[in-house]
Amino acid sequence: MTLDELKIYKKILILGYGIEGKSSERFLKKFHPDANVSIADQKNGNDYLDVQGDYDLVIKTPGIRKELITQKYTTATNIFLANAQGITIGVTGTKGKSTAVTLIHHILQKGGKESVLLGNIGNAMLDSLTDDLIHPHTNIVLELSSYQLEDAQYSPHIACIINIFHELHNHLSYEEYFSAKARIIAFQNNNDYFFYNDKQSELTTLAKNTPATSIPFLPRNEIRSIIEMMSKNHKLEHNIDVTAAAFTIGRYNGISDEEIVNAIYSTKPLPHRIEYVGKYSGIDFYDDSAANHPEAVMNALNMLDSVSTIILGGQDRDFHFEDVIRKLAEKNVQHIVLFPDIAQKIQSLISSLSEYTPNVVEVHSMNEAVTQAFAVTKENEVCLLSPGAPSYLMFKNFNERGEAFQECIKKYAQKTS
Repeated sequence: MTLDELKIYKKILILGYGIEGKSSERFLKKFHPDANVSIADQKNGNDYLDVQGDYDLVIKTPGIRKELITQKYTTATNIFLANAQGITIGVTGTKGKSTAVTLIHHILQKGGKESVLLGNIGNAMLDSLTDDLIHPHTNIVLELSSYQLEDAQYSPHIACIINIFHELHNHLSYEEYFSAKARIIAFQNNNDYFFYNDKQSELTTLAKNTPATSIPFLPRNEIRSIIEMMSKNHKLEHNIDVTAAAFTIGRYNGISDEEIVNAIYSTKPLPHRIEYVGKYSGIDFYDDSAANHPEAVMNALNMLDSVSTIILGGQDRDFHFEDVIRKLAEKNVQHIVLFPDIAQKIQSLISSLSEYTPNVVEVHSMNEAVTQAFAVTKENEVCLLSPGAPSYLMFKNFNERGEAFQECIKKYAQKTS
C-alpha cells in the first residue's frame, strides 16, 4: 500500500504490538500524523480482535492469521515494498535465510555498494523509512518469512528462495506453506530477477513460470573450487546452498570472486548455526540449535568431521529422519542423546539398520544431555547439538535451547576443572 493510498484511511488499527507493530506506529506518526491510530494486542485480552469493526484499516503483524482479520488490511511488509525507493533483494527459504542475507549484505559492502539489512534478522523494515536510511541506490537486503509473504501484494526486484522443505511452520498444510513462500515472486515482471536452488524441482518449476529472469545458483563444485583456491584451503563455515545463493547474487551485482570470498570468510556463522562453542575437556562442542528440521541436521553432519556424539530431538512435527539415521551410520556417530518426543521414532529407525548399533540415551533436560555428552565423548571428538525438531516442549525457542546448551557446557567444565 503506497503512502498516498494509506492516507485515505483516518482510523487505523495496528493489530499486534511487537517489534513490527511498534515500527508501524512510528511510521504512521511521521508520515500520516493526522490518522487516529490505535493498538490491539493479545496482551489486552482474548477479545482483542473484536475491535476491528471500529476502524477503516487494519495493519496486521505476521503472527496473526489473515483469516482472523475482518476489515480491510495491509501489512508492514506491503507498506515497505510499495514505498521503498532502493533496490530490494528479498530472500526466503525454510533454512539458511538468516545466514544468506547476512552473507549477501557483507558481499555487497565488500564490493563497495551501499547496503542495509532489514527484516527478521535486521532492523524493522518501516524504521528504515522513518529514519530516512533508504536512497534510490541503496541495496535493501530483506529476510522474509512465510508469514510476511502469505499476503504480499508486491515482490522484491531480486527474489531468492534458498530451499523449501516439507514442514508447516504453523500453516495449515504444506501446500499453504509453499504457496506463501512462492508469493515472493508472484508480482515480479520481466525487469526483475529470481535466483533459485535448481536442486529442488518445485523451485525449478516456479522458475519456469515467472516473467522474471530466472537464474539458478552457481554449481556447488565450482564455488568450492574457487573458495579453496582463494582461501588457502580454509574450511567453508557456511551451508553450501546458502553460500551458492550469496555467491551467485554477488556475481550478478558485479562483485569480483576475490571480494566475495573475502566477505564469506569474514562473516562468522550466526549464533546457534553450527556455532563453535569451544574445546572443553578435550571435546569440541558445536551448537546447531537453529536446526529445527532434519535437513538442517544433514547439513551439519556433512560439514563437520569426527562427530562422536549428537544431541537430537524435540517436538514431533512428523518429520522424516530416515536420511539422518543413515547419515549417522555412515559417519559412525557412536552416541545419540535424545530429547522427547521423537525418541521412540529415532529408536525404531536405528533398529531397522542392523549394522548400526550406537549408544542411545533419552534425557529430559539440557543438563542431563550435556552431562551424558561429557561422559561418553572422547578427547578430540565432536559433540554436536543439532536437534532436527522444534524446541517448544522444553524451551521458548531455539535461541534459548542453544544458550542453555552453552551454559551447561561451561558450568560442567568449570565444576570438573
